Amino acid sequence: MPIARETRSRATRPPRSRSRLTLFVVAIGISAAPLDTSVNIAFPAITAAFDNDVAAIQWVIICNVLTYAALIPGLGRLADIVGHKRVFLTGLLWCAVGLVLCALASTFGWLLVARVLQGAGNAFLLSCGPALATLSFPERERSRVVGWFTMGFAAALMLGPVVGGILVDIWGWPAVFWYRVPLVLLAAALVVALVPDPGHATPDEPFDLRGALGLGAALAAALLALNQGPRLGWAAFLVVAGAALIAAWFIRHEIRTAHPVIDVRLFRIRPFAAANTAHVLMNVGSFMVYLLTPYYLVRVLGAGTAVAGLLLAASPLGMIAASPVAGHLLRYTGSFRLSVAGLAILGASLCAIAFLPVEAGAAALVAVLLAHGCGQGLFQVASMDFVMGSIPRSRQGVAGSLNMVTRTVGVVLVASTGTLLFSALGGETGGRDAFLDAYRATFLAAAGAVFLGIAVLGAARRK
Repeated sequence: MPIARETRSRATRPPRSRSRLTLFVVAIGISAAPLDTSVNIAFPAITAAFDNDVAAIQWVIICNVLTYAALIPGLGRLADIVGHKRVFLTGLLWCAVGLVLCALASTFGWLLVARVLQGAGNAFLLSCGPALATLSFPERERSRVVGWFTMGFAAALMLGPVVGGILVDIWGWPAVFWYRVPLVLLAAALVVALVPDPGHATPDEPFDLRGALGLGAALAAALLALNQGPRLGWAAFLVVAGAALIAAWFIRHEIRTAHPVIDVRLFRIRPFAAANTAHVLMNVGSFMVYLLTPYYLVRVLGAGTAVAGLLLAASPLGMIAASPVAGHLLRYTGSFRLSVAGLAILGASLCAIAFLPVEAGAAALVAVLLAHGCGQGLFQVASMDFVMGSIPRSRQGVAGSLNMVTRTVGVVLVASTGTLLFSALGGETGGRDAFLDAYRATFLAAAGAVFLGIAVLGAARRK
């Protein structure tokens, strides 16, 4: 596949010090989204506070990710038109409001509504954060920048459960929302004062509002059907049919419009379609750790919330270590080989979690989680670099948002099917042995999804 090579002249490039400063500020701002792993470690506390079961906690995830999944593609294209800095700053302010409302929630319903608002703020950040970072550097440095960006994202993933566990023990679950408010406000001030607009906006191009709304509606309907299919019964087929009809209209509309939200013809190219499919499957495996391992640490190993947060941070720590290395390895291995290597490590680590005896203790689990994070980091950098390199720099908002959408689809897939499978196997209502059996079977299923991703990449390469 030809890779877009749109570059700015040396005269218009920002100084290297300013580019690095922009990357640093973007990393601070976008961390509001991956720091949501603070909420994951607070799941047991939230479940107890509102007297809910494990299955209900998925709504805390779904209300956030379903919202930003529906909004990200359109906002990514909007950022390409009106400017990435402007959209990013809007996201920071919106996110601050959403976090305050989450922290003030007095009922579970209020919390879910606030999570929808927080998800909208995250959509602004995630839709243009990767583009704002990569566009601040020359095209030839994209692989390295993607590596550093992924490392920053992973650092927030790591700090989330650590900080969240400590805060929950001291102040309760609302603290996992409160502590991010000053962070995003600081990032907003730094964006205004220090970050220049990368200058790739195309204000003369029209914004395809109908296409953006259509894509958002199709994604929301499809993910809702995926999540609630077993509970909706036959009504789920109506939701799926509606999503399919909207998606068909969207594809037809995007092919005919001169300025589409997403050039759907890219998906006719097998490596491009396979890379995005594998990214979905990779996130099924990666998020399973954040979904069920907090319960394993607390209920089986008897760890406190703060200790559980520290242990869970091992996975993103591995991702931090692997991401910058992956940025350098890409020059020698290519995206396909690095992607397969990352998926292989990730799948093997999920199998190891499934077969790890309880007697092995926390140290053995931490070692496996480190490997899990390394595999995730290798694949994430390779996948993002390939997707963003396949789309012109004038549409990097679309490229970055596409990467985030596929991540979100994977998160929703595992949040819905993972909790459903775990509950169906008796992990929630049974005793300790039933919990362990369900826990291990669910992780083996996640490993199967990751290995399927390797098969998808291999099949696309052979054709």
